[in-house]
Amino acid sequence: MIPIQGNHDAWPVDQEDFAVPNENVAINAYKELWTDWIGEEEASKYGEFGYYSKDISLENEKTFPKGSKVLAINTNVCNSLNFNIWGERDDPGHMFAWMEQELLTIEAKGGLAIMIGHYTP
Repeated sequence: MIPIQGNHDAWPVDQEDFAVPNENVAINAYKELWTDWIGEEEASKYGEFGYYSKDISLENEKTFPKGSKVLAINTNVCNSLNFNIWGERDDPGHMFAWMEQELLTIEAKGGLAIMIGHYTP
């Protein structure tokens, strides 16, 4: 199981501020709860703005191509009801720049990317 928060996991609903890393109360609460599931490095990245990537590994000896990852994205960066992003529409929390770099790295390694999020951005 790979967790990601949704728009109703913040208070007020739909509101997340992407101005300063590691300062979102809801994201930091989930970070503490999810660290054992997703790992320290992933939780540290998640704590910044609510997105992270995780290497794919299976316990049943089946494999994905090397370099494969799950990208867990924060779809609140695309939520038109999130008034915190109205003035910062290019790349709130720098998620799209991060995602582009992750996808380029996965492609260069011959891996596979699986993207998850709460709703369609």
